[in-house]
Amino acid sequence: METTPQEELSRLLDDVFGTDAQRTDNLIRRYISLYSLPSYSKEWTVDPQFFLHSTRSVKFVVIALYNAKKEFFAIYSPHELKPGLPVGWRFLGGPILIHKKELIEEAVNRIVRLETGVDVAELEPIASLKQIYHWGDNAIEHIGLAFMARAVREPKLSNLSQRQYKFHLNPPDKMAFLNRKIFIIAQERLSQKYFEPPLEEVNPTRGDRLFYPLHRFIVKPLLYLFVSRPLKRKIRSFIGDAKTVLDVSAGDDKLIIEIAVKNDVQLCVANDISWRRMASLREKARRRHIGMIFTNHNMAELPFKKKFDVVICKNSLHHARTKEELLSVLRGVLQQGKRIIIIDVEDPRRERLAKIFHWYYVHLRGDQGHHFLNYDQFKKLFSLIKPKGSCCRIEKIKSIKGTYLLAVIECN
Repeated sequence: METTPQEELSRLLDDVFGTDAQRTDNLIRRYISLYSLPSYSKEWTVDPQFFLHSTRSVKFVVIALYNAKKEFFAIYSPHELKPGLPVGWRFLGGPILIHKKELIEEAVNRIVRLETGVDVAELEPIASLKQIYHWGDNAIEHIGLAFMARAVREPKLSNLSQRQYKFHLNPPDKMAFLNRKIFIIAQERLSQKYFEPPLEEVNPTRGDRLFYPLHRFIVKPLLYLFVSRPLKRKIRSFIGDAKTVLDVSAGDDKLIIEIAVKNDVQLCVANDISWRRMASLREKARRRHIGMIFTNHNMAELPFKKKFDVVICKNSLHHARTKEELLSVLRGVLQQGKRIIIIDVEDPRRERLAKIFHWYYVHLRGDQGHHFLNYDQFKKLFSLIKPKGSCCRIEKIKSIKGTYLLAVIECN
């Protein structure tokens, strides 16, 4: 979306002096740019009661929630826009609680969990929406985003006992507001998906709780000093003067926050397949007033349309379940940025101490991922997969936890 210098100036100042609603408007515009979202608008004439209800909130989300059968969940609403005109079938949706500094994806997760009792995976924005309601000479405009998301299990029926609901394979003839348009877009987007989300990664186990205090207060601080901090310093040395940075496997790692603060980056996006895993990271960003975007995509099918200056992918390659998934992750990541930084631990079976740490993380911390590369395989892989005309730098980084393999690819 092209903007004039005057519009950019206005939005910049709105982020400083504007209301929460104006800042949310700016964030929605960023989503439109980041994902190249289509925009849809429609107007309705409603009765006074519905108009009064519509004044309570003007920023909203709509969620096309689907199950393993690729059916979409909808609820029938008997409420009327005006006499004789029921709302009809609708997707889950509701307001963004901007007065609580709620992130847009947080609103989606809150609404889905409240309405159905389930968590979601692969939360993806698919359209921006404008809905205008008229009553007499009065009008109110609602601005929002439509998402699609995979339910990690079937909704709890007890939460919906008083309402009519159904999973639909095809859109009903009459749907509320712009929901039918959203259904068609989500259905088309879903037909293009190939990889099922790794549900064991979506809701990761925390491992043996008896060992959690040992990990949090002894093991983790020591590993931060001797492993994590040097690795982060190494990664940050390649950020340069980048203005946009994507961390495709952020987890609870504060690296992306450090980059946002210390590297003068204009846009930082933290992504992870597990929304729960990023909870502490989101809270840190909120406390420090860092305007980051948090997303919930499978690395194997990243939907961003905007190219980032730097893309970081760390400790993720060994989580790929098949060679097809690994290749999809790498090709997708390489398409997302101008400079790609990939780091992963070398096969831990090659070093005694690394093997012990691997056993510790798998059996006591509930870590996933079992397909590791050695240095020669890592180097050969990137020589074969790097884009034509790009240059690739490969390094080994030794640590007490094992050897880490680093690839930095400069894409033209």
